[in-house]
Amino acid sequence: MLRATIYLVGLLFLTFVVMYGSEPRLQVWLLSSYHRLYGLIEHKYFVYKAGRLLKVPVRRLLLHDWSRFLPLEWKAYRKLPESLEWQRAWVCHVSRNDHHWQHWCTETETFKMPEVCVREMVADWMAISRTTNGVYGAVAGFTLAYPMMRLHESTRNFAWFLLQTYATRWEGRK
Repeated sequence: MLRATIYLVGLLFLTFVVMYGSEPRLQVWLLSSYHRLYGLIEHKYFVYKAGRLLKVPVRRLLLHDWSRFLPLEWKAYRKLPESLEWQRAWVCHVSRNDHHWQHWCTETETFKMPEVCVREMVADWMAISRTTNGVYGAVAGFTLAYPMMRLHESTRNFAWFLLQTYATRWEGRK
């Protein structure tokens, strides 16, 4: 199903390139957009699989990272993470999507995340691990990022429980 969708989107992009793409800059833009779209669809698919395991409501999984399709974020993520445009898009993304721990922090305090947001956050971590490492996992990434994360204590404990319960069960799976 996922591969069929991705191939269909690729075919549409290819058709557009053949019909309207005599301009080299347009061809480069279309191909880079296709690769970003492929990566985003793949990520959403893996979030869906991990989220079903973690008992995240289907509606939340279908709407996961929807803001990435908005023009501000879509254009900005082509840039380097050091660019001001990319950083602005990241701040907008975090403020729009409550499954990011940064959404629940201010300069001075952290707030407890709702359980459903923590479950989606862990599913997101598992999907990122699957996309980058080829296997579902996230325990090692969480352990490395742990000192930098500003999580409420109960949120941290629940996230760790979910990782130990579910992510370790899926370690090594493809």
